[in-house]
Amino acid sequence: MSDGHLLLGRRPRVVLIDDHRMFAQALGESLTARYDLVATAYRADEFLTLVQSTQADVALLDLQLPDRCGLDVIGDALRIQPALRILIVTMYRDRLLADTAIAAGAAGLIPKDAKTEELYYAIDQVLAGAQYLSPLLPKISHSVATEARHLAYRHLTRRQQQ
Repeated sequence: MSDGHLLLGRRPRVVLIDDHRMFAQALGESLTARYDLVATAYRADEFLTLVQSTQADVALLDLQLPDRCGLDVIGDALRIQPALRILIVTMYRDRLLADTAIAAGAAGLIPKDAKTEELYYAIDQVLAGAQYLSPLLPKISHSVATEARHLAYRHLTRRQQQ
């Protein structure tokens, strides 16, 4: 998609979910150059309420939220709005976490330290129906930060946990 691309005669609608308000505000401001930012949530429960009332095309979802793990929210959001494309935006660069997010229903994952141009590209890719995993992610999982392991661990099969 090019800058200002229209989706069915309109700009793509984005909802942003991140508990760091300053980060969310700055990211939201940068998104408005290409997308309609229809809502921002800072907690999982706020996001799920927005999914019921807002017809967003894509959700940019952080994994660490104060009330629930972002991985746990993906399925709930997709049950409410099956066409919603969810792009995980996280500080973690781990392939296992990315694979777990995709298995949960996310359309992709991009680390927060990626360039803005890559984020735009990732959004456009998931809106086009593709999955997107940032090239900044390792091809295989070598190790996971303790917090990331905690987030993803309960979603793994016994074999994956080994």
